[in-house]
Amino acid sequence: MAGCTCGGALEVHYEPGAVDRTAARSWMSTRGDSLWQYRALLPLPEGEPGVSLGEGQTPLHASEMLRRAYGHAGIFLKNESVNPTWSHKDRYHSVTVSMARAFGFSRLVTASTGNHGISAAAYASRAGIQCVVMFASETSPVMWQLAGLYGAQAVVTSFDGRETLMDALARRAGWYPAGGFGGDGPGDPFGIEGYKTIAYEVVRQLDGAPDLVLVPVGGGNLLYGIWKGFQDARAIGMTHETPHMVACHAAGANVLERALREGRDDVPQLPDAFSVATSTREKGAGLHALRAVRASGGFAISVSEDEILDAVRLLGAEGLCAETASAISVASAIRLLRQGAVNADQRIVCIVTSAGVKWPEVLPEVSRPPKRMLAAPEDLDRVLEQIEAGTPGHRR
Repeated sequence: MAGCTCGGALEVHYEPGAVDRTAARSWMSTRGDSLWQYRALLPLPEGEPGVSLGEGQTPLHASEMLRRAYGHAGIFLKNESVNPTWSHKDRYHSVTVSMARAFGFSRLVTASTGNHGISAAAYASRAGIQCVVMFASETSPVMWQLAGLYGAQAVVTSFDGRETLMDALARRAGWYPAGGFGGDGPGDPFGIEGYKTIAYEVVRQLDGAPDLVLVPVGGGNLLYGIWKGFQDARAIGMTHETPHMVACHAAGANVLERALREGRDDVPQLPDAFSVATSTREKGAGLHALRAVRASGGFAISVSEDEILDAVRLLGAEGLCAETASAISVASAIRLLRQGAVNADQRIVCIVTSAGVKWPEVLPEVSRPPKRMLAAPEDLDRVLEQIEAGTPGHRR
């Protein structure tokens, strides 16, 4: 492993012979206990133990609701909400915290709108590392409390203040910065490597690469990491093809869509970025994500607030409780289906990033309200009649 271009972003690269074809074939046939099954393409030095809570190896299943509604049987949901802290961020922090410990750090700082901070707190605790998380005040208090439960110190500040405080602490001796904000590349090079394992699993689960992978985008690290993983998978013979990567935005935070539409080589900033999908409402995204979309032959799409909430409800009908940011990929798939922009034989994977239970403030907007009643059978009959009549309260 190596790689740093002076003046550019630090990134992990591997020697061409890091993984032999025998190992690649075993990855296609074996489901391991965690993402460390793919250790040969992860950066942890030999002999160092990985910090793991059993992350990765998440399910992939076809969307029954979209098959019924649009007749397309090839829309798949990659359910990252079943990771240990209920989000894809566990892949990131399993690798990042492992590297921080291997480097000898005993303190770690990060900034978050929620999932990132919770995951950092859990993995730091597992590794015996002190952790401070800078949370935006818009974040659900549940997030602050979960970080505290895992032993981290939550610091609540303004949305923009997170970066300032994290940077100040990261510049002090002994503090490892787990993630970051920036335009030219991933802020932390090691967490990106954890995201690659999503691609390896998808290839195994589908016996090859899909045609499109729809990814909710905030800063763009997840999309970039998955794309890097598909490139690895092709290089080591797991698959002969790579998918088109689709950057999925909330309409109020669609920086990559704007950059692609305008043919830009940079990513514009949106000072007033906003969405109900708080986890993706960053003002900018990394140039690495823009390059990944272009290199894959992909594109960007944005969806409205109503489309996002409708997708949360649809996922509920699938048996999944997804946060609003997670549902952006599914809302984007629905828009593509309505536009007739995908072929019937195309296989499309939607990354569902995180569980909605961590945003309890949103649940009343997307769930069927409860009925309060006396224990009288005639009252129960009226409730059942209302259900059969499809009374308002839980939109489909």
